[in-house]
Amino acid sequence: VKMQESIVYMHAIIFMVAGGYTLLHNGHVRCDIFYAAASPRRQALIDLVGVAVFLLPTCALIGWAAWPYVAQAWAVHEGSPEGTLGIRGVYLLKSVILVFAVLVALQGLAVAIHSTLRLAGFEAAAAAAPDDGEPGL
Repeated sequence: VKMQESIVYMHAIIFMVAGGYTLLHNGHVRCDIFYAAASPRRQALIDLVGVAVFLLPTCALIGWAAWPYVAQAWAVHEGSPEGTLGIRGVYLLKSVILVFAVLVALQGLAVAIHSTLRLAGFEAAAAAAPDDGEPGL
């Protein structure tokens, strides 16, 4: 039973924690009808509006809705529905929901900052700067 439950735990943790990482590498599904043909400036505007209107409010809603759910699980140190045969750390697994919301929101803020810099014209200046081995924007 513990091995079966561990598969669910591992998948949940991988997919939830990797949400921000996937956003960093632009790996989320996107409707490219307008985005692919858009100029870099328009793409930055779409990214900025998308983060402000959709991503951050969704992360806030997930955090707000998950908080009582996670807090209740912590209050009773919720364990497996399989009793002593299962993994006793369901409350830890439920905490990953909040970790997901925070990590995706932080990456969303990074996307918004990057988009704002692109709109302000700083990305072109950074691309023209000599390469000193430091990662750019």
